[in-house]
Amino acid sequence: MTPSTTSSAVSDPSPLPLAFGDLQGCRTPFQQLLAKAAPPTGTPLWFAGDLINRGTESLATLRDVIALGKQAVPVLGNHDLHLLSVSAGIRKSKKGDTIDEILAAPDAADLLEWIRHRPIAHFDNGMLMVHAGVLPQWDVNLTLELADELQRALRAPNWKETLAGLYGNEPNRWKPGLKGIERLRLTCSAFDAHPLLQRRRRDGFQQQRRPERGAAGLHAVVRCPVAQDLRCDGGVRSLGRARPDFA
Repeated sequence: MTPSTTSSAVSDPSPLPLAFGDLQGCRTPFQQLLAKAAPPTGTPLWFAGDLINRGTESLATLRDVIALGKQAVPVLGNHDLHLLSVSAGIRKSKKGDTIDEILAAPDAADLLEWIRHRPIAHFDNGMLMVHAGVLPQWDVNLTLELADELQRALRAPNWKETLAGLYGNEPNRWKPGLKGIERLRLTCSAFDAHPLLQRRRRDGFQQQRRPERGAAGLHAVVRCPVAQDLRCDGGVRSLGRARPDFA
């Protein structure tokens, strides 16, 4: 694994990042939080996916993050992928979506291109950031390898075909021998779908319930042993916790 195949930085140690969960188009609270945090100049700003949708200022929020340039390090979330799918005619807008202003923007093509080229995972200073979670069978190296495979596929000329193939609930178990679109689909489901696992199999990829409301045997990804490497996860908001406690 080399720096060119991941979003990892391995040169000179960089300042510790300031990490944000899902912005989801909530520009004003984001600006207020950033002003209150007042990070030192040069502090990397990490965004754990879902920059847009649901909030009332999706377009403005997206432009703000883009304007940060290299200081901003966002990974893709499921709402970001949903925007790409709607733009490509793969999916239809859903009730509650607030992405129309992005699709209607005069520079929509450039905005969508920028989103499509964001990483799936980011690793730096011993910290891993993804949107929803990672599977217990994955260590950091495999996580970055799988993320690289997926983000390369989404940046390729046939990205629409790949994106259309990512929807579905099968396979629902990780197997090292998975190949092709099935491997990409399960990878995407883990990184961008939800942060719950079942002991013996995934409980589909539409699960959004909190653990206390879910079926018996469901566990938060961030509580799995291998997830000790996970430091920033936008999906933990649905667990009702600001961040997990790590040993």
